Amino acid sequence: MRAAVPKYLGAQFGCANPGARFGMYFSGWCDGDWKLEDGKRRALEGAARLSDADKKIVSEIRRRQKAQFDALPESKQRLKVRAVSSAPFMTGLGNEHPTENGFSFLNPYGLPYLPGSAVKGVVRRAAEELAEEDDGDSEGWSNEVISTLFGTPNQIGAVSFWDVIPSPKASKLDVEVMTPHYSHYYQRDQSPHDSGNPNPILFLSVPPESEFDFYIRCDKSRLAHDSFDWDALVRKALLRAFDWLGFGAKTSVGYGAMKLSRAEERDEEKRAEQEEARRQQEEQEKNNAEIKRQEAEERTQKEEQLASMPENKRLLRLAAEAVDLLEANRNNQPIAEAARKALKPLEEKAPSWQEAVEREEAAKLHERLWEVVGWFVVGANKKQKEKQRNKKKTILEKIRTGP
Repeated sequence: MRAAVPKYLGAQFGCANPGARFGMYFSGWCDGDWKLEDGKRRALEGAARLSDADKKIVSEIRRRQKAQFDALPESKQRLKVRAVSSAPFMTGLGNEHPTENGFSFLNPYGLPYLPGSAVKGVVRRAAEELAEEDDGDSEGWSNEVISTLFGTPNQIGAVSFWDVIPSPKASKLDVEVMTPHYSHYYQRDQSPHDSGNPNPILFLSVPPESEFDFYIRCDKSRLAHDSFDWDALVRKALLRAFDWLGFGAKTSVGYGAMKLSRAEERDEEKRAEQEEARRQQEEQEKNNAEIKRQEAEERTQKEEQLASMPENKRLLRLAAEAVDLLEANRNNQPIAEAARKALKPLEEKAPSWQEAVEREEAAKLHERLWEVVGWFVVGANKKQKEKQRNKKKTILEKIRTGP
């Protein structure tokens, strides 16, 4: 085996970060086949562990990203989603590498990262899939919305995605193996069959349960109007990408799957509850507005009907409605006062009406009123009650007798 590095660099890179060890200085580059030997795998796994300095760099870069993101001018122009990988994650597998197992490291830090352009591509694809849903479950996505947010060849999109710096679980990268079985067919011009010897190839991945912070910014000047709910749309597309598409390489075999962090899941549940409460409130307000509209319409119709009635019929109707309401609310003093006020004109005008039926109706309305509110003054003695009884009888006889 021959290391693909100049001799003056030596062969000991234990103090170098993973990006240096697995990038241009990876000592595993060689001319012959790379056999999977326990010693080599242990050495590779040891080299893939982040040093204390690397851990500090990861922490500082993530902290700096958050500080820059929080310093953006308006909260409505930014969106942050924290995810946790539910499967191994790898990126840059297609990068040029002698053993064809490249990995994307952020220069000059030597840390794994997911380019923002790759995030944008995956989220856009998720949005396109949502827009293509035939069951009406597009979550608000359409071709026009996709063009507005992600852009077209002739138009810059409103949203931009930052590079994602994962925080690897246990501060290490995992070493995984793929074992091609057909090198005899692809490289040695032999016929294809299943009895070929496997050729183990080691490659790196970020282990499951690692944290990923997705930062998205929106240039609202590129939106059609301020009420455009871009962050909710992008979040829905991002969640679909977590579940169905994955990020990075080898997603077709399960790599790169994500899920919301526990804190994000709680926030998502809270947002869903708030959204449901908002929807119910809007529905209630809509219903209340409709009820008020109907009441106003009925009130207008009633006023028009009353205005077209003769005075005696109008007074009888208003008094009857007031007494009906009082009988349904016997202990309500304001309603009782309103009923007395409604019957006062009857006491004055009913005796002059020509129709005996109408005068009798007015008298009965007075009797119903007095049955609820009482006639005698509280604390009246026997003589006072007799006097009040005669007064009541006089009023009713006056109304019934007529002119």
